[in-house]
Amino acid sequence: MAFTVQIGFSVTMLVFVIIFYASSPNSKLNQWCSIGGLFFWLGIVKQAIMIEIIPWMHSTFGMSGIDISFAPIHSIFTWAIYALALPTVTIGGLYFAYIDKEYPKYMRLLKPAMYFPGVILLFFFSPLRFREYQLNNQLFWIIYTIYNFSFAIALNALVARGVGIDKRSAIKNQKNQKKQAALILLPPLYYWLIRRRTILRQNSHDRGFCKFNQKRGGSYT
Repeated sequence: MAFTVQIGFSVTMLVFVIIFYASSPNSKLNQWCSIGGLFFWLGIVKQAIMIEIIPWMHSTFGMSGIDISFAPIHSIFTWAIYALALPTVTIGGLYFAYIDKEYPKYMRLLKPAMYFPGVILLFFFSPLRFREYQLNNQLFWIIYTIYNFSFAIALNALVARGVGIDKRSAIKNQKNQKKQAALILLPPLYYWLIRRRTILRQNSHDRGFCKFNQKRGGSYT
């Protein structure tokens, strides 16, 4: 199997996350940002499997049913990205903005609270059926777009607050750590959210594409 962009990107991002975590493994900021980075990495791995590895196994070994076998794993990966990635990086944003230092009592409540909306959504959207929802359920796209954009707005506010505090700080190492955290938090976040908006618009105006894509075994990220 030829080395591809998807596989190369997945390896590069994983290495980047590991290096970032290793730069300060005892830092809560690094820990949460690295976990969030791994959730985004799952999306790249999922696409590499669907776009590169499964077609290669089809053509090389004639494994025509492997995409069906992978469907539950695909759904769980998708659920992890949609439901857990943004809450996790937002917790990293809380540390970025020094909420743990200024409001430690609230911090203990805020961390589990980040996942509460995702738990509520479990009653309406099963993790084992996320691939089906992607292809057929317009309400799914609307709800999860609102869900993730809400977290993105909160995260941006926290990053802005942290940057504002750092401008008044004389601790150089702390500033460098914050810059590294911003690098791992924001680029994949904005890329992912832009894709969510593009897919939602496409799904709204071209439901026929969903059926066509499903027959081909394609997927959304």
